[in-house]
Amino acid sequence: MKMKEELKYLVIDTSLENITNLNLFIGNKSTNIIYDESRAHLKNLILGIKEILERSNLKISDLNFISINEGPGSWTGLRIGYATLKVFAYINKLPLITYNNFEIILHKNKILNGLMLIKSSNVNYYFSLVNEGEVAQKGIIPEAELLLKFPNLEKFYLEEDLKLIEEVILQKFKNGNFANIFDVEPDYITEGLIISKFEK
Repeated sequence: MKMKEELKYLVIDTSLENITNLNLFIGNKSTNIIYDESRAHLKNLILGIKEILERSNLKISDLNFISINEGPGSWTGLRIGYATLKVFAYINKLPLITYNNFEIILHKNKILNGLMLIKSSNVNYYFSLVNEGEVAQKGIIPEAELLLKFPNLEKFYLEEDLKLIEEVILQKFKNGNFANIFDVEPDYITEGLIISKFEK
């Protein structure tokens, strides 16, 4: 197994309706490309992969593995991202590592009891209820119901922090926690689209 300083891996996130986000890591350095265009993952994802690899004079087969955000988020965006990276992983015999947005919240806060929240629309949140360190319930909840339904629970919100994402992915790589490309699926929670912090 190669040390972190030698690792080359691509991370994509198509969970947001309006953002196609790509990060290429080479050791401790990263290159980022973001396309901010509504419902344009199909148009931008392959273009972005080509561009980000060319910037570093790499081919997809030069990578140690590829990684994708499994959601929850935009149903169409996640399917486009998954279909693309699964094909790349299969053709180039690359390991695939998935992570999800709730994992990022949990990794940062080490939650035993509480409510993890991700903005889903202007009025709704994806939520994951954690009880004694285990996920007890997931779903979508209107913002107006949060205090009524979960008045005494501590609430934890998603922060788009690349360092946290890198830590989660590298821990999975170290542990050999790779996805089976033939049956892995996004984390679908129906209804709503995640609203990016890039939107003002």
